[in-house]
Amino acid sequence: MVIALVFLALARLYNLGTMDTRSDEVWVLQYLQAGHGTGDMAKFCLDEFKPGRQMPLSRMTNAILQDVLRWPVNLFTIRLPYAIMGMLTIIALYCLGKAIPGDRHLGWVLAWMGAINPYLFHWSKIAHNYSFVKCLFTFGLAGFAFVMRDVVQGLVPRKRVIGGFCAASILACYSHMSVWPAVGLLWLSLVGYLWIRHERRSSVWIPVGVGFGLLVMSLLPWMLMFISALFTAKETFLPPNADVMTQWKHLAILPQAMTWGGGWRTVITYGLLVAAIVDGVLNRQKRKRLLYLVTVTLLVFIVLFVMQYYAGGNFEAVRYYTPVWTSLILVSGVGVLAVGQWLARVPGLGRLGELGGSALASLLLGMAMVNPLIWTVTLPATSIPYTVINRWMDANLPAGAPVLVDRWLEPWNEMKTHAPSNVVVTFTIPNEPVEMFKKYQWRDTAKQFLTRYPDAAYLEIVKQYFFDPTVGWWDWPRQYFRQRVVFTNEQALALARINMMPNPIATFPGSNTNRIITELFYNTRDDMIAIARREGRSWVLFYASGWGYHKLWPQMQDFRDWRVLGDRAVVDIHNLSDQSTQVKLRIRGAAPVAGKSIRIGDGPGLAFPRGQVMEVESQVLELRPGANVFTISGGTGESARAPLLVETIFVQAAGL
Repeated sequence: MVIALVFLALARLYNLGTMDTRSDEVWVLQYLQAGHGTGDMAKFCLDEFKPGRQMPLSRMTNAILQDVLRWPVNLFTIRLPYAIMGMLTIIALYCLGKAIPGDRHLGWVLAWMGAINPYLFHWSKIAHNYSFVKCLFTFGLAGFAFVMRDVVQGLVPRKRVIGGFCAASILACYSHMSVWPAVGLLWLSLVGYLWIRHERRSSVWIPVGVGFGLLVMSLLPWMLMFISALFTAKETFLPPNADVMTQWKHLAILPQAMTWGGGWRTVITYGLLVAAIVDGVLNRQKRKRLLYLVTVTLLVFIVLFVMQYYAGGNFEAVRYYTPVWTSLILVSGVGVLAVGQWLARVPGLGRLGELGGSALASLLLGMAMVNPLIWTVTLPATSIPYTVINRWMDANLPAGAPVLVDRWLEPWNEMKTHAPSNVVVTFTIPNEPVEMFKKYQWRDTAKQFLTRYPDAAYLEIVKQYFFDPTVGWWDWPRQYFRQRVVFTNEQALALARINMMPNPIATFPGSNTNRIITELFYNTRDDMIAIARREGRSWVLFYASGWGYHKLWPQMQDFRDWRVLGDRAVVDIHNLSDQSTQVKLRIRGAAPVAGKSIRIGDGPGLAFPRGQVMEVESQVLELRPGANVFTISGGTGESARAPLLVETIFVQAAGL
């Protein structure tokens, strides 16, 4: 048993540094890679609490470890503390089981459940708050159970137990705000029980009062900032992103996502919960404990639902209810013991005894989790398989080709960390929220971009607002592009099908392909020539080797797209007629650093003064039928090193 637990705990290290990621985890990685340390992180956490309401413990842990150990900043090193917290959660569950009187084997059953639970496994491999929450809140609940065991027996709670309960409570609350109501209810329950019992001993009240006081004082500054945000940062309290009934339907999968899944595993998920409830109803000793646990869990869930409804907008996100996870695992563990007792009474299985029956039930549960665990361990990405996509684009798209991503945040966040090496990912203009998407007609800007650059591809990651009734599906890429490649995160899709993918966007119907199934649309050169012929055009220009790509928006809030010319680059103009023709090139661009002189073939120099957007016209060029390759050289010396930002290259008939 111990060997199996150790193996499953250490399995969290597999693939830890190679699994692609996104969102908050990318931010932590980029922030630490930029050289920010503990002081910077502390200041950031304080400054950003009002608008973001993120508690600091997990991020501060990353920063402190980075300052102390000076290890390389990469996905493995930033995730390692979270993997360790996931491992420690197994120990916390064992302690919780040991703290509850009457069930001798509950500790081992809960530890086993923690080791095989895919939800815990998933969050143990991601640099996000939730493995800290599960670990520290479970230790806190174990501390509460130990204290209550002493109090119920009329004993004075041991100081180290009260101290551990207090420390775990504070650390858990510093991990995530969702823990606040759960920890608060535990302490209020303890104080309320002592009050109802008319406890008069100062040896009991003093340590409890000190512990509760330390908890309140440690949270008071954050509570005051939160209350202040209600008045000074109202705009950060997002409205609900769907009606209440829709959100309740989404949250119906919460027990499945957090415990043992849907599909045929639904029988296990709800069967263990029902078994625990039936056992509690039939057993007078367990009845009050079960009633208390169910009541507190429901209260915590309702409070968190209300908090998310008014403060978060995305209140169906399963991860925001993480404190409920410990309760569900605990009830499932009681259910396993109940099933074990019933199995021991089955004719022919009586020799197993209660221990053997519980072991058999635990083994069967482990067998049911084999595939979900394999899928979780081998996930190539938390959602979007960037590495797989990038590898394909680098190998199959033209070098330097721009790839338009349908979510504007991706190119300078997730795909800055997970960046292709041979192509450039980009956006046109900001397209979030939906009001901005519609106001500035993002789809029109995308069409203009994709038709201006024949080598451009379109990467559809999130199907932006496809499911918004005011926007709808976008068929144009499916009509314009001749080629389509689908990248599927098979493991994530398998988990989503059984409601075990913790990311709700990847689970719920209507958006189940978002960030799991990604589509890439592109045209080959032959495709573009065929399209140009169909449109009746005389020629088509391709940006060939040597071209870069740049967008000045971070520096100037300028969303124009520029192809970048260094010392030389090539254009390929395909003459679609069967006769030679004479043309000129009109090049519109700017030299931002220093004046730039360019030459097309052996033609005269064309000058771009520094800091001016202007247009120059080339000498007459002859286009033979088919492909015509022209080299644009960027001069010599300082001019060759200075970049030229090219906005457009027009081909026009000579003499016009």
